[in-house]
Amino acid sequence: MNMDDQGHKPLHSEDVQRLLDGPQRGDPFRESLESLYQQDQARRREPQLRSGLMLGLVVYTLFGIIDWLLMRDMIGMVWLIRFGSLLMVLAFLGIWQSHRKVFQVGQARYISTLLMALAIEGIMALAPPPARDAYLMTQVLLFLFSFILLRTPFHYALLVTVIVVMLHNLVLISVVGAPALEIIIHNILLMGAAGIALLTSYTLEGGERRSFLQTLLAQRQKAEIEEINTLLERLSVEDPLTGLANRRRFESILDEEWRRCLRQEIPLAVMMVDVDSFKLYNDTYGHQAGDECLSRIAHELRLFARRPGDCVARYGGEEFVIVWPGATVEEAYMEMQKLVSQISSLRIRHHVSPVCDVVTVSAGVAACVPGTHDSPYRLVRDADMALYHAKHQGRNRCVQAQDLASPPTADIVVLNTSRP
Repeated sequence: MNMDDQGHKPLHSEDVQRLLDGPQRGDPFRESLESLYQQDQARRREPQLRSGLMLGLVVYTLFGIIDWLLMRDMIGMVWLIRFGSLLMVLAFLGIWQSHRKVFQVGQARYISTLLMALAIEGIMALAPPPARDAYLMTQVLLFLFSFILLRTPFHYALLVTVIVVMLHNLVLISVVGAPALEIIIHNILLMGAAGIALLTSYTLEGGERRSFLQTLLAQRQKAEIEEINTLLERLSVEDPLTGLANRRRFESILDEEWRRCLRQEIPLAVMMVDVDSFKLYNDTYGHQAGDECLSRIAHELRLFARRPGDCVARYGGEEFVIVWPGATVEEAYMEMQKLVSQISSLRIRHHVSPVCDVVTVSAGVAACVPGTHDSPYRLVRDADMALYHAKHQGRNRCVQAQDLASPPTADIVVLNTSRP
């Protein structure tokens, strides 16, 4: 039972709790919740409905013996009414089976009960005075069977009761001309039995609705806890400003990709990217503009890491890091060269920058086939050192650490991508 799956607006646990804290009644819920309740009832009650209806139809058919004993002289007409109504009920149940979306399970019980009740009234209209009491008892049994055993919803049960009582009195008064005493006795017995059955039905349905709400409350609380856990898990690995992976997630992915590349003997590249003169940008344009600037740069970085295993993370402040499994240092360098140019082409105004009048970035690239380093963090250190040299050589450029086995300062290649 999942409200979201059914296309309904999800209920929060507080909404369900308010319903539980309110009066415990058998009244229908508001439309969307009532629909969910009826679906739950159909799922849980269908086996009981099938067996109950079959039992009821068998007993209803056996009452044909009473017809033969009491009304043998007109048994043809009586059986036509009884078994004709039986065929109508069976036909309706067949339609219900193939059109579940048209008829709810409660409506199926209501219509089946009403058809049999109308047939009993039709037979009673033909019955002699002594036999009418027997058919009154069959009507009482039908009420008890339908309202209590089959659990016909209270509002449908009440509707059946009103229709049957009115029709019963119409038959007694206008059709057979029963004496006043018989009419009074029939009404007392019929309405008394109906009242007991209705009260029981209302109480049982109230309990079922409360049980449904308790189950729904437990499910919603569980779903909300899972949502909170998912959010907390996401926040623990995601930078809230840029939506990129955070440093913790980066370190986890770096370890995983290092081991994978080690097994497959393929290269692994790490690229460090830093926004040039970002403190000046923040001081000049404000922190909100600074956040927007970082978000735009993060979007561009994300476009450079779309393959499985690629990772773009915010390393801290205005510094970002990219992990590229399977990329050689030359391949990573060429892509970062494009990225440095792409960021400057965004034309994010930065008139106090010592580099140029737009926001620029510097980048450091390092790559290796795992096994030649002590750990993946040596690779990060080399990329960071290459970034350090990019900063000190004028910014707005990319530097690659070419020979990772020797100190990065000893062998670097520089590409100046500064705008004219």
